[in-house]
Amino acid sequence: LTGLGLRAIPNETYDLVNLVEFQASNNNLYELSEDIGKLTKLERLGLAGNRLRKLPSSIGALTSVRGLWLHGNCLKVLPDELCACASLRNLAVAGNRLRELPSEMSALTSLEELSAPGNQLRRLPNLGAMPLLREIDLHGNLIEDLPEDMRGLRALETFSLQGNRLRSIPTSLTTLRRLRSLNLAENCIQELPSEIAEMTMLTSLWLYTNEISSLPETMRKMPSLRQLWVEGNDSL
Repeated sequence: LTGLGLRAIPNETYDLVNLVEFQASNNNLYELSEDIGKLTKLERLGLAGNRLRKLPSSIGALTSVRGLWLHGNCLKVLPDELCACASLRNLAVAGNRLRELPSEMSALTSLEELSAPGNQLRRLPNLGAMPLLREIDLHGNLIEDLPEDMRGLRALETFSLQGNRLRSIPTSLTTLRRLRSLNLAENCIQELPSEIAEMTMLTSLWLYTNEISSLPETMRKMPSLRQLWVEGNDSL
């Protein structure tokens, strides 16, 4: 049902209880019926490019859903019930109006990719132990602080925080040994922890347009670092 100009999903759709994939992107949907919770066998749900302002609490009944594409809507909040989607691997909510993520995000222990750039996020919930999360994209938000304890993200390989309001990064971030790409450009970061040298798998580090006056001497010992961008730090 993609790109048909629909203002509502046909009621008959919710009777298709064996449906595995449902795509209704690029329509004119303003709301999603609570009946979506009847489609408990759904594995892929695409609702990108609509005008959705909220999601029904019944979204939590979709315990088989693996991919949820909601980018390009008008969402201001995600329901806490979303965290009951225990099979969710890919969550795409870019280009909405989100000011926060659900407080129990860490319950999504199957999540592998979180894409939420271009929102209005100011902080992140405690991400706890999300052992499979490989990629986080949060560029273009208003994030001022990261959670102090990020050690549970042990599978993380790519982390983009470009264009936020960060002034520092927690030392716990440097314990993520699998991280290969870290984008901290266009923030307000003043210094980096010396422990950054412990990120032995890091190959690409973006630091341009911050407020950094010096780099830790320990960075000389980062064996995998191949790309380092530091332009636009006027005191460096």
